[in-house]
Amino acid sequence: MKKFIYLFTSAFCLTAIFSTAHAQGQGTNFSMYQYAPTLNNAAMLGSSDELIVKYGYRNQQLPNGQAFNTNMLTVGCPIYFGANKHSRLTLGGSVMLDNQTKFFKTTGVILNASYTVRLNERNYLGAGFQTGFAQRGVKLNGTTENQYNPLTGNFDASQGLNEQIDGQTKGFGSLDAGLYWTMRDAMGDDKIFAGISAHGFNSPNVSLVGDAKDKLATRIVTIAGITVYHKNHISIIPNLRLMNQAGNTNLNIGTWVRYGIGSIHPETKRKHGNIGVGLWYNIDGALVTSLELNQPKYFVSVAYNASLNNDISTIQGAGIVEFCVGFKIRKKDKVIIQETGTEPQP
Repeated sequence: MKKFIYLFTSAFCLTAIFSTAHAQGQGTNFSMYQYAPTLNNAAMLGSSDELIVKYGYRNQQLPNGQAFNTNMLTVGCPIYFGANKHSRLTLGGSVMLDNQTKFFKTTGVILNASYTVRLNERNYLGAGFQTGFAQRGVKLNGTTENQYNPLTGNFDASQGLNEQIDGQTKGFGSLDAGLYWTMRDAMGDDKIFAGISAHGFNSPNVSLVGDAKDKLATRIVTIAGITVYHKNHISIIPNLRLMNQAGNTNLNIGTWVRYGIGSIHPETKRKHGNIGVGLWYNIDGALVTSLELNQPKYFVSVAYNASLNNDISTIQGAGIVEFCVGFKIRKKDKVIIQETGTEPQP
């Protein structure tokens, strides 16, 4: 019984810490959601017509010296169908290692398949499905109940061993599905995008304690954006991400501002790359800023997530640093729409 109570308390406290962070936009969902498609929309990975390999990292230092950090590798490969290759099946997924302090860890794999069809000259609609398997556990590095000092809140390794509680783990699977729509402008770049996705709609049991039930609520994610200005190589793209899970709502709303750099494409008359800044406000009281470099074959982005609430900052410590780098291999030329509304003939 003591072992049960102690393990339950440890798992509850660690989970509570993680849940509090997640509610403030500090969870495993990257603030730079566009670089973490499998965590935000099951069809989003298929919105690109390029083979993409990207690595993302996020880190948050806590006042007690512990840290939340996440490493994620994502791959997406499009396979084209039809005489004009307007439809594509994208296969890919992500591998993730998430550390919620050194005591609580989650490792996971997500396998994704999405199919994108061309509705007309400028509109594309994708549907995606993904399945994931994750294993989370409490890792107390060999500490036992008898080594805990309730007066100091620390473990004393010099004390004798009693009940071993190390290595409690739980594996679970999740199912996600989503829709993602894009409308491209005359030059083949995304002008409007919108998507909705349900994550964990099978409600997996994530409890670490025996046969106890702790079903993960379905998370609904809605994302949208529109290019409201594009002139003199400057683009302004307001966008948002809305998440709802178990009655809790989290909203990020802001904009990208990008400036074209590099040589000019002979057909689109636009520069091949761009450098951009982003600014988003989270309704829970956080501000996210980002800096990005986009080139035809690679991209790099960094972001900083700072809490505007002093009470939350005292509990959660420093802000979050995010970093993403990726490489792109184009499988086909971007479709250019002529003023007549038809594609250019070869």
